[in-house]
Amino acid sequence: MPGEGYGVGFDFYVRVDATGVDFPANVGEFCKDGIAGTVYWVDPEEDLVAVFMISSVASRLYYKGLIQKMIYQAIIE
Repeated sequence: MPGEGYGVGFDFYVRVDATGVDFPANVGEFCKDGIAGTVYWVDPEEDLVAVFMISSVASRLYYKGLIQKMIYQAIIE
């Protein structure tokens, strides 16, 4: 903490519907994306925590989806 008067905040998104995604997704998964490509997601049902960092604003969503698919395929197969 930098000093008095500061607090800790945590901002993330929670999956409430798992339909319409092209990889195994679980309701209750939560994640946060950064603009330059830093991403984390937590899937409590799979006991999974992942952190992915890339420095590419243009390609960040493509690679996030690709990495998620690969991780879920690895733990399911």
